[in-house]
Amino acid sequence: MKVLSWNTFLAPTMPNRFTRETLIVQQVTEWIHRGFDVILLQEMNSHTIGCIGWLYYRFKIYKYLNITMQRFMDYFLLLEGWICPMFYYEHTELLKESIYNINRQKGTTYSILTSERSRRGIDGGMVTICRYPVTDSFNIKTPTDLIHVPSILGGIYNIAKDQYIVIINAHLLPELSNYTYTYTLVNFLNSIGGINIRDRQIKGVKTVETMIKTITNASCIYLGGDFNIGKGTNQQLYKYFIQKTRLVDSSMHNNLYTQHHIDCEDGELSHERDQIDYIFSTNYPKHVCRRLEGTKHLSDHHPIATEY
Repeated sequence: MKVLSWNTFLAPTMPNRFTRETLIVQQVTEWIHRGFDVILLQEMNSHTIGCIGWLYYRFKIYKYLNITMQRFMDYFLLLEGWICPMFYYEHTELLKESIYNINRQKGTTYSILTSERSRRGIDGGMVTICRYPVTDSFNIKTPTDLIHVPSILGGIYNIAKDQYIVIINAHLLPELSNYTYTYTLVNFLNSIGGINIRDRQIKGVKTVETMIKTITNASCIYLGGDFNIGKGTNQQLYKYFIQKTRLVDSSMHNNLYTQHHIDCEDGELSHERDQIDYIFSTNYPKHVCRRLEGTKHLSDHHPIATEY
């Protein structure tokens, strides 16, 4: 079983996310052709857009704007979408079409699960691709702050007669310790609203623990994604997670440094020097989890992969 996890950096308000969408779909399609059985993607958010947003995407106006203007328009269109929820932008449309074509051409049975949309018009951005047919699925909302939409997407897959596995895709709440003005403002607003980010991170961990305890009759559980729990900078929370879930970290005692500053070989140390993306399982991996190179221009996260 070859498992891959990747945060795609396509969430609302992320810079240049429209011009990167096709490239990311091409990269994921290549991994399917290379034989990955499970691909877990985060931040593939679909979201509600309004009339202006529909025109913006329909005529690909973003292609003629620089990154600064794209980010400004993203913020504006997100707000306009909440006011006028008549049109939707679906990041997974191209991906679904690609997987459909692969199944038709090769006779495979790759399935794709996506997050549910929230009342704010944004989904959790989770996508799970698996070469086995899915028999059941579940979406779980985890504690959030003012701007993030963390969630858990799970699926039960039939791999043989009366034999099932559970694959869980998770994106938990970030700590917002970033130095940027945006996160400083959000931290301030959260504090006014009485939101304690660390408490909500712990609640997210407990949500994962409770969910795993309810799973029965599965030969194996695979759990991957962006947990926003630093193995180096947040050792206490990392150890707490392992203790609660009793799962095996496929990267073992290594620190893979999975996050970086997009398109910058020498990113900020706060990005470069820690691991927040993981692949866990009830089984030990055949090969220790590794970091895949060659996607620095696509996302601020490195893909990670392992084999069971």
